[in-house]
Amino acid sequence: MRLLASQIVRLSALTLVLACGTAACDGSETTTQSPTSGGAGGTGGAGGSTGGTGGAIDPVCGDGILTPPELCDDGNTLIGDGCDNDCSFSCTKGTPQGDAKCDDDDPCNGAETCADTHVCIPGTSQPDGTPCGEAKICKSATCSDISCGDGYLDPGEDCDDANLDPTDGCDACQFPCVVDPDCDNGDLCAGLAVCEVDHTCTYEPAADGTPCPGGACVSGACKLSTCGDGVVEPGEECDDGNIVGGDGCEPTCKSTCLDAATDCPSPLPCNKAACTPQKTCTTEPDPAQDGQDCGVDLQCSAGACIGVGASCGNGVIEPGEDCDFGFENGPGAGCELTCKFSCTKSPDSCADQNACNGVEACNTVVNNGKLGQACSVGSTLPQCASCGSGVCKGGTCAPSSCGDGCVDPSKGESCEPPSSPTCDAACKTKICGNGIRETGEDCDDGNTVNLDGCSSTCRFEQIHRVRYLVLQYASDAYCTNNKLGLAITGTTAQSQLQGAIDEGLYTGYLGVLLQFIGLDDLSGTTDPQLQIGAMNGTPKKLGQPYDGSNDLDFWYFPDPTSLDANKVPLTIVPAQIAAKSLTAGPGTLILNMSFGAGSSSLVVTNVKLAITVGPTSTPLTSFTNLPPGHKLSEQLNPALTSFATAGQPNANGSGKLCGNVTALSLANMPVPEDLTTGGFACSEGYPTTASMLDLFVGGCTVFGVKQISPTQPDQADPAAAPAGAGAPYVLALNAQKTVSTCTDKNGASVPIGACLNAAAYSSFFRLATGRVIAK
Repeated sequence: MRLLASQIVRLSALTLVLACGTAACDGSETTTQSPTSGGAGGTGGAGGSTGGTGGAIDPVCGDGILTPPELCDDGNTLIGDGCDNDCSFSCTKGTPQGDAKCDDDDPCNGAETCADTHVCIPGTSQPDGTPCGEAKICKSATCSDISCGDGYLDPGEDCDDANLDPTDGCDACQFPCVVDPDCDNGDLCAGLAVCEVDHTCTYEPAADGTPCPGGACVSGACKLSTCGDGVVEPGEECDDGNIVGGDGCEPTCKSTCLDAATDCPSPLPCNKAACTPQKTCTTEPDPAQDGQDCGVDLQCSAGACIGVGASCGNGVIEPGEDCDFGFENGPGAGCELTCKFSCTKSPDSCADQNACNGVEACNTVVNNGKLGQACSVGSTLPQCASCGSGVCKGGTCAPSSCGDGCVDPSKGESCEPPSSPTCDAACKTKICGNGIRETGEDCDDGNTVNLDGCSSTCRFEQIHRVRYLVLQYASDAYCTNNKLGLAITGTTAQSQLQGAIDEGLYTGYLGVLLQFIGLDDLSGTTDPQLQIGAMNGTPKKLGQPYDGSNDLDFWYFPDPTSLDANKVPLTIVPAQIAAKSLTAGPGTLILNMSFGAGSSSLVVTNVKLAITVGPTSTPLTSFTNLPPGHKLSEQLNPALTSFATAGQPNANGSGKLCGNVTALSLANMPVPEDLTTGGFACSEGYPTTASMLDLFVGGCTVFGVKQISPTQPDQADPAAAPAGAGAPYVLALNAQKTVSTCTDKNGASVPIGACLNAAAYSSFFRLATGRVIAK
């Protein structure tokens, strides 16, 4: 069992009294019964020392017996605890070598000195950034070389913002600009350059169409002349934003029709080619050809080549006519005003080469029993559909470009619009895990793994360690039931059990980590919906100084058994924050706990938590890849802050945690050895294999004083006993002082396994937490 120093002193004093009586011990340090005082004989005879008649005992360092030439013997072979592994003092106060033996000559962690107890006392660390030598400064209490990106302004540096982002006003520890001309990059399309007060450059883009080398400005960038981009650039007659032929602007960005005689196909007899105002080709009757022969017994009449004396539009198909719908003749009707079909089938004259409006075809149509031929409309493709050389926009095939609202995989695009939270300037999806912190990301450490300082979604992992956890021995208005605490009635038991928890927290042996999952407000002011997950963790010291009561942003290795395959805590409860007040529950949490005989998992059901959120701070940065702090490789946003604490480590400022501790988890928690053997053992006579549940059910009396009152569980786990069926349960010990039987509220026997799963003790803890990093 781990004991506090004060408890060790009390036990040592009692051991001396029991071993020595009052004659052999003189009160000096690490003293035992004289090796030559052999009771009545006093010379090693009957009842005398086992060392022989007056014989000297060979010294064994670490046996707890002070034997010359040993200067000390504290019963172990540790180094630095006042008595080293050769049984010499770790240091001696008042001697020239005393403080010198302690001091490591690093000015950043202060001058270490020797205490009266022969233990080295740490010095006072200097603030980070304090000069400690030529081209050196203090970083995390260590004298280190200065470097760009360490967060401290060193000689020759304009700035140092603790990151390597060249776009935030500090590039390679130099200001990118001081005056406006510094921002001029020679880009005509970037426009007017301005050096802002934060030393970043901003630009007022030039107007679209402004000439630039080889093209024209579009959205602030020089775009090479590309037919179909919708911008009329040098060398182009037109640009209608598509690459469809015959629509007035050809795929070569030349007008379809400027001179009908040369630009348009030959018209049918009796007609002439013409250009429309939209510069497309059309035909119109040629009055100059009226009366001229256009075939055997045919002559021109108002653009129609018909038989002599025939009349197009009278509803009668006469020589030279393909059709005649009478007064229903007209453009596209199937029979034109010239009594010719509106289209031909071979070759098919309907296709317009525009894939976006579908495939047109020349089909037979019927009008009042009369046959004609007209173009059918194709099925229009969706907006942004691929059309071979581009994408469909407004029913026409147009070249695609980043920023046009269409994602074109053929151009390597994967998102729109550019420069948005999830899409970069080149229309490529911002990818968490590429090692580059992009807009909308808190960090990016080059992977998508949880619990390594940066989450799988590149969000900051707000994780706190419980650094203050105190058993309560009463109830209050929030935690109205506390059967577990009320059972611990003796001050000795309270001191021992709490002392074991305190030591476990200080040394890091107990590592209860709470993760704030889905936390949107890192300041902890308001967040209507989040979750709190519990996991176990151990400090990842890597040779660095560690203090479990002061471990801000220290590294902790999460226990894989408390996580699922995605490194998410197995037990999670709902939570909410309002006005800096966090409440959570109900739900189940598994907490790492120790009462002095090894840590165990304490399963607490029906949990509820209330705690005040503390102030925010900027998370620490590690420049040495050692704890504490976030590594530079995590690319943590330097402007990010989050709440560093919750609750205060004192009776008035701490939070409250209530819940029902399952009987099964108490049955799996061993009893401290001192309560089963030795002078402080419970008089009830528990075996060394006893559990804490055995003690709570049977009670514990030490030196005639009741320390733990016999107590039965008062709650039931709703998952194991719906609606509390059968509760309260009554547990009983067997002759070996082990809980072995159980009855329900009606006196009926319940299988012990099912009973331990269902039965629980109400409990009440006070707690405070501090921000740490899972690694």
